[in-house]
Amino acid sequence: MSAILALLKRCPSRATPLTAHVAQWSRAGSHNTNHYGVGEGPAAHLLRIIRDAPETPNVTQVYEAAVAKGEVGVHSRTHMKKLLNWMRKINRITSVPPKRGPSGLMVRGSFVFALTKQGAEHIAKIDAAMENNELGRVKR
Repeated sequence: MSAILALLKRCPSRATPLTAHVAQWSRAGSHNTNHYGVGEGPAAHLLRIIRDAPETPNVTQVYEAAVAKGEVGVHSRTHMKKLLNWMRKINRITSVPPKRGPSGLMVRGSFVFALTKQGAEHIAKIDAAMENNELGRVKR
């Protein structure tokens, strides 16, 4: 360890703090751009798919509905799962894991999703604003 410190003292130009590089890399890769309005984003479309499903949909049913709709903006199944996880963390949806079998192990299946009260109010508010043209498509 002392050898590293001695080297850093001899070469001060190479002794830039690591945090500056990390901050520069994180800012360079993320542009805070919004190519759609609030009501037209993938999260809003996924909330509508979960809301309009006849029964509580699982991951496969949500993804198939998103692909069939076409305008959702979900790039892949992994992208959709990350969005669903984010919406679960901010209390828009709830996710229920597959049931456990008699042996106590998980039965093969996928998570089932439902809107929370907050999620239902959020998507209703967005839909009402879309009808009144308060939230439109963002001009590029």
